[in-house]
Amino acid sequence: MTGRKKMNQSAKVTFLSEAPTLKWVQEHVEGYVEQVRMPDGRRMLVNEDGRMMGLGVNADASALAGQTIVGNAVVLADGVEF
Repeated sequence: MTGRKKMNQSAKVTFLSEAPTLKWVQEHVEGYVEQVRMPDGRRMLVNEDGRMMGLGVNADASALAGQTIVGNAVVLADGVEF
C-alpha cells in the first residue's frame, strides 16, 4: 500500500455562516486548528496535526481546498470571523 493515500469515507465538511467557538471547532476537527485559504478566498478550518495523526484524506474538503485535506473540515462563509 506504499504511495497510496488512506481515504476517510466518514470525514465531514461542515459549512458555517456564523462564527463558531474555538472549542466547537477543536471538537469537530478532533485537535488543534489550522486555517487553510481556499481558492475562492473562503477559509477552511482543519486539524493542524491531521497528517501526523494518520487521519484519512477527506476527498470533498480536498476538492474544495485545491489541496489534500485530512480529517473533518469546517468551511466559513465569506465575512465570518474566527
